[in-house]
Amino acid sequence: MSAISADQAIRKLGWNVQHGVHRDEAIAFIRGLDPLPEVFLLQEAQPGDPQAGVLSDAQVMAEALGMDAFEGVVTQHLRRPKHNVIFLRRDGLFVHEGTFQHPGAPHQAPANIAVRLRLPDGSLSRRRLLLLSGHACYYSAALRKIEADFVLSVFKDGELGYAEYDTNSYRAGRHPHDLENVQDAPFATNRSYLTDDGRFIPDDRFDRTLIHGGLVDVALWAADRLGQAGADGPTAGWGPDKRRQRVLREGHEDGDPAAAIDRGYCVAEMAPALLAAGPIDTPAARACSDHLPVDSLWSYAGLAEVMNRDVEVIRH
Repeated sequence: MSAISADQAIRKLGWNVQHGVHRDEAIAFIRGLDPLPEVFLLQEAQPGDPQAGVLSDAQVMAEALGMDAFEGVVTQHLRRPKHNVIFLRRDGLFVHEGTFQHPGAPHQAPANIAVRLRLPDGSLSRRRLLLLSGHACYYSAALRKIEADFVLSVFKDGELGYAEYDTNSYRAGRHPHDLENVQDAPFATNRSYLTDDGRFIPDDRFDRTLIHGGLVDVALWAADRLGQAGADGPTAGWGPDKRRQRVLREGHEDGDPAAAIDRGYCVAEMAPALLAAGPIDTPAARACSDHLPVDSLWSYAGLAEVMNRDVEVIRH
């Protein structure tokens, strides 16, 4: 690999590619990014069929993008099989240390790996970074809460971690008051949780759980701390097939501002290294999926400083 510059930016990209329907267009879109992603966290990848000679999305995308793919367990009980994948730039800045599989996940198993950062002197960082690519349950607030609890079980105190999820739920404090004007009643109910007094409340518990557990919503950090306009904007919910699922609001005919359901979270210690974050909303991106790619740029020097601290992690 080329010499490492302390001034360079590291790109992490997350994307739900809608069952890989427009996989080749998504590949072309990613190849047009500058810098190219060092880490790509993918949801709704199709597993392929080895007996029929059909390659998986992970295999095709890894070869086309010059990355190595680390695949989560395939979920077979859904309408179509799919899984989550993490890609690392081949001979890039992050070095794979281990892969962890979670076949007992209640809905879709996240992809989960550990990496270390290459340092300018050729050594590796003292600390590892745990990565998760996940897709929270679309039909059950109870399972989404369990999935959020699981993220915190991976990112134990003292560990470094970054999770990219299609959360299928809302940001705390930025969700609609209710979902009464959503025309798709089953969808609205799936996106809510039932309180003890019989009310259906828009589900923000995935977000609240992670924030209470010490994680940072990177897009909100970019919006609130870095002043980046649009960083916390919607990532899904446009198009005629989604209209009946939107919280319809005056002035937002092309999308639901609450639909920022694709979100990246990092441990708080990493947040000061963030340079920019948020969805990439372009016609080319919209043509690839019903979700936007969620981007984040990080200071290499900032991440290197955090990942090379001498920190003892207490196992429990």
